[in-house]
Parts: sequence; structure tokens; C-alpha cells
Amino acid sequence: MLWRCVKRTFETIPPDLGEKPSSDQTKDVTIFLHCFIIHVFGACDDLAWILVHEKGITKPDGSDLPPAWIGFRKDNKHARKQLSAKMLGVFDGFEKRFKHVEEFRHSLAYRIPFYVPPYNIPTDQEDDYRRLERDSWDALMRRDLEEHQRLKAEQDDLTFFRPWFTHPHSENSPTMVIHPQMPADFDAVLELGEATFRELQPASGLMAEDSDM
Repeated sequence: MLWRCVKRTFETIPPDLGEKPSSDQTKDVTIFLHCFIIHVFGACDDLAWILVHEKGITKPDGSDLPPAWIGFRKDNKHARKQLSAKMLGVFDGFEKRFKHVEEFRHSLAYRIPFYVPPYNIPTDQEDDYRRLERDSWDALMRRDLEEHQRLKAEQDDLTFFRPWFTHPHSENSPTMVIHPQMPADFDAVLELGEATFRELQPASGLMAEDSDM
């Protein structure tokens, strides 16, 4: 699912796209991003559950860990207590990435969908953009369609596209660049999966040469 989302995103809006994408293109990429982030979070969560289950990690009294205690973050102390120093080092190296994925996933799942802006406006031309918006509206009210269309075209010439996604700008949300971010998150899931496999080798009786299967 993760790779399919990456592949379809790059096909729909290529990194070298030289024009503003259509509304359908940005909507499709938004759908792929929604699916991708939910699955990145879910994959990391699944790996944490696998470690807890396979290594028999429990509460001090031997009872099962509550679901909220299971995870890779530094505050998941009980889930981490029986892991090797090498595995903990992998987790600590991903702490900032876990935070980024968690924040985007929680906001997406509970409050706000992602937003791929259909275009952007240079900061130093925002006043010109607003002026052209007013003037084109005034021309439309006068039923001067030719002037309206000319002004809208001039306004459109001020805009440009960047492959970014964010939550509403009104909340000063972070902006992420789509094409480097998705493969980076995909690689992170693979790296965590490989580290989980290595961590479980002694418990599963696998030999070192089996690690390439």
C-alpha cells in the first residue's frame, strides 16, 4: 500500500512537472497522501506490537501492556525495557520522524485533512494578485467578459505550483515537500522492519545467514 501510494503520486504529479496541475490531479495526490500517512503510522505501530508480542514484554506484574503503552517513542518505557541497546539506538535515531508522523496522522485522523495547494503566490506580488481579483470581479459585474477574462489570465500568470502539502495555513502548520518526504518515510518503515527482524532473530532461532531471505 505504501509503495503504491508513492508510485501513483509520482505518476500523477511528476517532480519535473512544468505547469500547474489540474484540480483532479491535486485531489488524487491528496487521497494518496492520506492513505500513505495512515499506513506509515500503522506500519510503525504494528512493528511495535510485533516486538512486544514476540519478546513477551509485559507489565511488572506479568499482565499485558495496555495498548497506549506500546510504541517506539521514548515515553513507551515499558515496551522498550527488554529491547537491545542497538534496537533502542535505532528508535532514538527516529524520534523526530516518529513525532512528525504521529502529529500528521493524529491531525489527519481526528481533525484536519491534508491540503495540496493548487497554486502559490509570490509574497511580493500578493497585493497585485488581490488587486487583479477585485478588478476582474468589477469587470464581471459590468458584464465586460473580455476584460474579466483578461484580468483573470493576468492574475493566473502570477501564480506558480509547488508540490507541497500542509494543514490549513491559518494554523501555521508545517509544510512538507511531497517528493522527497514520501520516499524518506517509506525507507524509514523498511529500515524499522529490518531492525525488528534482526532484533527477533535470537528469539526465533534464525541463523545469521537467514537474514537475507
